[in-house]
Amino acid sequence: MADTAPVFVSIIEHFEQQVLNGLKNAGIDPESFVRDIVLGVAVSGGADSIAMLTALAHICLRKSIKLCVITVNHHIRPDAETNGDACFVAEYCDTLVKSGFSVDYRIYELEKGAVDCEAEKRGRGVEEAARFLRYKAFMEFARIKGCTYICLAHNRNDQLETLLMRFLQGSGNPGAAGILRKRDIFVRPMLDIQRSDIEQYLVCQNISWCTDQTNSDIRFLRNRIRKKLMPFLDSLIPGWQHAVLAGSEKAYHDTLALDASAGKILWKTEKHGVSLPETVFSEQPFAVRRRLLYRAFDLTGCMNRIPYKVVREVCMWPEAGLRSAAVRMTDICIRLSAAVIFVEKNQKKATQYGFFAIIDKIGEYELPCGTVTVSGTGNAVSVYIGGPCDTGTVYGCLALPFCIRSRQPDDRVQAADGSMKALNDIFSSWHVEEKRRDCVPVIQELQTPGQLILCICGRPFGYDDWIVKQ
Repeated sequence: MADTAPVFVSIIEHFEQQVLNGLKNAGIDPESFVRDIVLGVAVSGGADSIAMLTALAHICLRKSIKLCVITVNHHIRPDAETNGDACFVAEYCDTLVKSGFSVDYRIYELEKGAVDCEAEKRGRGVEEAARFLRYKAFMEFARIKGCTYICLAHNRNDQLETLLMRFLQGSGNPGAAGILRKRDIFVRPMLDIQRSDIEQYLVCQNISWCTDQTNSDIRFLRNRIRKKLMPFLDSLIPGWQHAVLAGSEKAYHDTLALDASAGKILWKTEKHGVSLPETVFSEQPFAVRRRLLYRAFDLTGCMNRIPYKVVREVCMWPEAGLRSAAVRMTDICIRLSAAVIFVEKNQKKATQYGFFAIIDKIGEYELPCGTVTVSGTGNAVSVYIGGPCDTGTVYGCLALPFCIRSRQPDDRVQAADGSMKALNDIFSSWHVEEKRRDCVPVIQELQTPGQLILCICGRPFGYDDWIVKQ
């Protein structure tokens, strides 16, 4: 490492003490570790994870604790960028080893196309699928290496962004609690550290890092929150960050209490799902009923997102005095019969192929392609087709009624130069697999004789959007 001036030494020592405190706040004290313990570290090559690895290397050197580093190459960005990040992590780990630190590393390569296949299987989009496969890799890595914990590099800014994003998406108490310091083997020792302090720590030591270019793309909700909303709140409401974090702490403790209540009630396993006496369900507070339903969805292996309005409807069955009722979704059925609530996986799963819907009023619609939200006034509505977390298509200034549908054989779409392109040619340029093409919705206007396609909504499925400018 480069020589540092006294002021830099102070910054470095303070930062590493904060990381150590973060471990202790998560219930992990390196001073109590026995010899030969292995600590896993997930590193992407960005400033956050490089700073965390550097600080942990210094902390663990004093206790002879071995660090095992994993970086996951998802192969969902251009090869030059994603392979470059993986090589950067490997080279930095080699630098640490040469400097006397006990660091081992592994680059975990996902097969090309694996994320897309998982996204199709889970039905929640590319970003969620990448996260699922990444954590699966972390668990396998921990088992092979014998890691007691795996440290993740989420920081204070990530926490604030997540809390704002979940608030805007209507999350309840579990979401309002934000990112947890510790869950299972995963630990986040930098959750109280600001991103500016992280970068300052690296700059003081002349340590470089990789930058993911997609972090500046404000088409993503998280990036809009980071680049637009948070600076606006900083200028308008001083102290809002402390208030939001305090609210998150309260929500966390509320969540623990409610989850404990729900955890005492067990669903009975049935042939195609689970069941619970209606009397047991009805005597619970609304918040516990909601948790019971989400638990049932997990038990039945439901992978599609269940809209909150469906959960709310079922939770209100006791107040409605219903003796029988049913709600059917794409792959799950919730029904009340003979004083028993059943949550069952549909045996004949509905297909996503060939959907067609005319939208003639403001509201929220559940279609095979996902949740469609229409807002505004009749001649200037905005359409949002949601994907997982911060991914989705937004199209504005559209007149009611309009159509959302899957592709048709002769579909053609206007290009920027005014020419018309076949929809299937666009799908080919996006490398959309044939079996996925009928899942991608298109927005078609109905107000003119031409009834043009105005948008190909690829973003919820991990592709681009093709928007025809009006």
